[in-house]
Amino acid sequence: MNRTPSAVVSALIASALVSAPARAAITFVNAASNASSNPGATSANLAVPISTTAGNDVVVVITYDVGGGSLPSVRDSGDSSYGFRIGLTNPATHRRIEIWSARNVAASTQVTVSFTPAASSPAASVLQYAGVAAVGSTGSAAGDSANPSLSVTTQDDNDFVVGGFEIDGVPAVDPNQGSLRTKAQAGGYSICGADNTAATASSVATGVTIGTATTWVAAALELRSGAVTGIIPADRATTWKPGIPGGVPPSANMPVCANVSPPLPPDSPTQAIQSALDSCPAGQVVQLAAGTFNLDDSIFITKGVVLRGAPPGPSQTRLVTSAQNAAPIVIGTRFFKFTQPTNLASDAVKGTRTAVLTSVAGLTPPLAVGELVLIDTVTNALTEWSPDSPPGDVSRGWYSRFDRPISQVMEIESVSGNTVTFTTPFHIGFATADQAQLSRFSDDDGGPVVPSVKSAGVEDLYVAGGSGGQGNIQVGNCAYCWVKNIESDFQDGAAVSLDGTFRSVLRDSYIHSTQTPNPGGGGYGISFTFGSADNLVENNISWNMNKVMVMRASGGGNVIGYNYMQDGWIDFQPLWVEVGLNASHMTTPHYELFEGNESFNFDGDNTWGNSIYITVFRNHLTTHRRAIGPLANYSFSCGIGCTFFYEDGQNRRGIALTSGHQWYTFVGNVIGYSGMSNPPLRSSETANLLGFEYEQTNFTDGMIPMWELGYNPPNFDLPPDPRVTSTVIRDGNFDFFTNTVKWDRPERAIPNSLYLTSPPPFFSGYTWPWVDPLGTTKTYRLPARDRFDAIQGLPQGGAD
Repeated sequence: MNRTPSAVVSALIASALVSAPARAAITFVNAASNASSNPGATSANLAVPISTTAGNDVVVVITYDVGGGSLPSVRDSGDSSYGFRIGLTNPATHRRIEIWSARNVAASTQVTVSFTPAASSPAASVLQYAGVAAVGSTGSAAGDSANPSLSVTTQDDNDFVVGGFEIDGVPAVDPNQGSLRTKAQAGGYSICGADNTAATASSVATGVTIGTATTWVAAALELRSGAVTGIIPADRATTWKPGIPGGVPPSANMPVCANVSPPLPPDSPTQAIQSALDSCPAGQVVQLAAGTFNLDDSIFITKGVVLRGAPPGPSQTRLVTSAQNAAPIVIGTRFFKFTQPTNLASDAVKGTRTAVLTSVAGLTPPLAVGELVLIDTVTNALTEWSPDSPPGDVSRGWYSRFDRPISQVMEIESVSGNTVTFTTPFHIGFATADQAQLSRFSDDDGGPVVPSVKSAGVEDLYVAGGSGGQGNIQVGNCAYCWVKNIESDFQDGAAVSLDGTFRSVLRDSYIHSTQTPNPGGGGYGISFTFGSADNLVENNISWNMNKVMVMRASGGGNVIGYNYMQDGWIDFQPLWVEVGLNASHMTTPHYELFEGNESFNFDGDNTWGNSIYITVFRNHLTTHRRAIGPLANYSFSCGIGCTFFYEDGQNRRGIALTSGHQWYTFVGNVIGYSGMSNPPLRSSETANLLGFEYEQTNFTDGMIPMWELGYNPPNFDLPPDPRVTSTVIRDGNFDFFTNTVKWDRPERAIPNSLYLTSPPPFFSGYTWPWVDPLGTTKTYRLPARDRFDAIQGLPQGGAD
């Protein structure tokens, strides 16, 4: 991709997506194929001679055997930039098909597909088109019929759908739906490229006929006649309207049903609070007095009431638990399960709000308006599990229904026969081919339906001591709930977890100082699980954690906005820089937005798999952990004469992604900080870092990169994963190493926000947007950071 320095773009637009399609007449130009014809033969480079014209688009279909662990890449003699679009492996034959493409190619005479290591029986088909305005949607399919085909819903009139087919055997291949453009045989397998078009935007199928049924796998790419001119391509965007419509309701306007003071022994503070909550009518407040409540069990909020304390300060209300394996506060259903799974009768389409079920006859009680449900699919081509989660492994059911990681919690708006309409759109498509289902919440697998809790909140509390991996505040099977102005301290587990939640809010809170700053789940700040969707995490602080946040099988539409997240670390390896902002740690989070935050980095780990379609917009990623408070002097004894100190000594970076993460969009971010420093390291057996660089492709070079894309710990010797590098978009990002703004695509205006229409109230007196890569001043002040610095007794507005 062409990444050239930017001039300042002065005009800012308020809308995130502007579609002004300039209609083009797409025409097929030419095609060619090549294959390794000897069965089992391996090849590291497969050349396809073909003459291409500057400015055209080229689509490359690749097939190969996955048994050798090969990773393909594509180039041409004109040095055009090719990107991975879609891929699918046929489990019956272990053959994989992929589609790659390049926009506005240079003139060339040959396209070469390279494999690392060499691939068995590879083949490639190359198809050239003129007049393409943009690439669009993708699709994949597998089967064992005599007429392989697949469909893609096009977005414009006269779009083309280009399909590639990998067929077991060498049958005669003829056109069926659309035009057959090229074909070849590779060691007992056949490859072909075909296309089809329609005069109006519709579901367009492309296919071939092979005369006799055999196993096949296919992939397709839409070539668009209408260009997307907005900053976020439509296929990477969703509706980001998170949280409670109108904001968190002011509890000051609600009646107080009970005032509770810390009782004297032997009376139980837990029982006193629980009794008040149980007897409080919905829409009212249980007010806790100042002082410390020493809890001996969890407090459960099971209806729409508010638990409120005295605000932070000398007279703060403190909830401190000594209970084992318990969170101090549980809102909603603890340890919920799912029941009555029902198949979808047709695909649920991204951006729509309606699903059709095969039947509602067995649903007891009937689906109800306002009910929360889960929509999910089985593992599919978008999902990549890590080697630690092989098929059948228990980890595949930790944070989703078993082996169904792509999910979304939704609220029913209406039911008519078998048709269910929801209050929010699907953020991702759910296909019947992937066994899409609707499930209901229960407190037991296959048990009776349990109602969701709505409009419950906790405010103005200090909460500490959650143990046994339960964290401090659990919010589960909950809609329109909130956690506001909370201080969470000294927890084991996620400090605040949003589990199977919908349109709930975590805001204005200070989350810090885990008991267990180690990998394994005990030291996380903020967590999303079980398809949690359309939630808002805004204006918070997450500090002194193992991971400041995680998103584990989250459901899309969530916004992490204007938070300050610092000092993620590992107590036995304090020089290793943990992930900062991230949408990862269990496959497959999707369509999540990070806007306006500050953290020491953004990364996506692949410990449990990949994430897809994540947008990172106007954040400040500093490359630097501040080592505040006790961390400045922390050290770990690693043996006789060996000491590791808390310092940025290993894997220091700005923005990174591990292998497998796809379709990330980074727009308008600032990386690094003015006067970036690289001090000598104090830790034993640790070489000093050598300096800064723009992009790291040799992951053992000892440098500090602004960008580190496609690395695969612990094997840092592997090359960058092309699935990461070819699907990422980087536009309008400034870094303090090159002191330039770089663009993948032509320059365009960067909107103020992707989810706000005006400055949020907590920015009163501050400059907004506070991250401005195109301006003279790159970053202003973030209210959450100023709050943190004030808590720590540090000057506000100070440098890193």
